[in-house]
Amino acid sequence: MNIMRKLVVLSLLLSSLFVQAQKLNRIEIGVFHPLAVGDNFLEQSYNGFIGVDAKFTYAKPSVFRFKVGADASWIKEDGSIAAANDVYRVNPKLEFGVNVPVVNLQPYINIGYVFYIIADNDPLLAIFEDDALSGLNIGLGVNYSIGKWFYIDANYQLSKLNQDTINSNFFETIEFINVGVGIRI
Repeated sequence: MNIMRKLVVLSLLLSSLFVQAQKLNRIEIGVFHPLAVGDNFLEQSYNGFIGVDAKFTYAKPSVFRFKVGADASWIKEDGSIAAANDVYRVNPKLEFGVNVPVVNLQPYINIGYVFYIIADNDPLLAIFEDDALSGLNIGLGVNYSIGKWFYIDANYQLSKLNQDTINSNFFETIEFINVGVGIRI
């Protein structure tokens, strides 16, 4: 239940920021394909299915950009030895970027907090408490503008989970590569 409270507070905060958007191109909405990489439990037994991303450009000076947003991913079990059917990933974040208008690129870094929600109540998963699958998330990416409204985005995300129950890098460090498209409104 603790995770649900955090998600409700996050949703209200993001909603209030989006309502304040008064200029065009301040909101970005995208879809992407999440791909788990590295040696971790998600890469071994799950396939990224689809993710959605929403960002609000808070400060938009000529060169530097500051955005707040969140993404959510649906990660499906691949039919192997996984104990849970699906995993949902929610990542509220702050993003700092640089605008390179000559080549329509916007490289960026982001930092946030990630939640992994297990979709199955299997007793084998009893070791995972409410906040056991959450932790710090950092990312590095690039956004390529296609005209005024559309963009292509690619990024690398690294999550370091708060995992006190199992001391293993296999459950503590999760890496993702996300590739997607989006629209600015």
